[in-house]
Amino acid sequence: MSQTIQIGVTSISGDELIHYLTRYQLLPQFLEEFTIDQALQDITLTPEEAQHSLNHFRQNQQITTPELEEQYCQRYRISPEQFQQRAYQLGKIEKYKQATWGRGIDQEFMQTKQQYDRFVYSLLRTNNPELAQELYFRIKEGETNFADVARQYSQGAEQESGGLVGPVEARTLHPQLVQMLASSPLGKILPPTRLGDWVVIVRPEKVIPAQLDEGMRQRLLQQCWQRWLQAQTQALTVNISAPVTP
Repeated sequence: MSQTIQIGVTSISGDELIHYLTRYQLLPQFLEEFTIDQALQDITLTPEEAQHSLNHFRQNQQITTPELEEQYCQRYRISPEQFQQRAYQLGKIEKYKQATWGRGIDQEFMQTKQQYDRFVYSLLRTNNPELAQELYFRIKEGETNFADVARQYSQGAEQESGGLVGPVEARTLHPQLVQMLASSPLGKILPPTRLGDWVVIVRPEKVIPAQLDEGMRQRLLQQCWQRWLQAQTQALTVNISAPVTP
């Protein structure tokens, strides 16, 4: 006899559950969790690591009392043992990441460092090329300052800050803008430049080089894990067979 799930007055069989997983587009999440379980089969935690994982999980979920832990279990329909197993799984993931990519993080950082450099810059953007040219010369000749012109004429959110933007990571910026900021002296106002739908006037203010601190190390490890997990999940072959009717 196949197992069923009783939801209110509705019974859902195992075969129907597969149907609902695909219908509700939950199969990718299931496959991801399956891939994680397979990867962690040989990973074990020491008692100290297990307790640390449990404490860390409670902290992240803002679970500070036994009552809150019970409410969490009720919300996700899991037992206290399954609660612990979830915490241990996250601890094993951290251990797996360190074992798999930890030694290569320095090289990973060197290859991607420029993406994480941060820039502070002044920006004025408009869709009027003639106005941009006029404002550029007014600022350059000292007739007015960048902040006042940006507040009056800029057509983006930077108008509220007098054109000042940042710090912003390079990876989130337009590649052409990154090149302008990285290759120009600080404080130099750059001529109007077409950037997508806008004509922009830019002045680099500050460059904050990325550092391989503990936060960056954890971030890169997480990115390595996510790339690997996505590739492994997408490579899975899944065949869903229709049930055989007797």
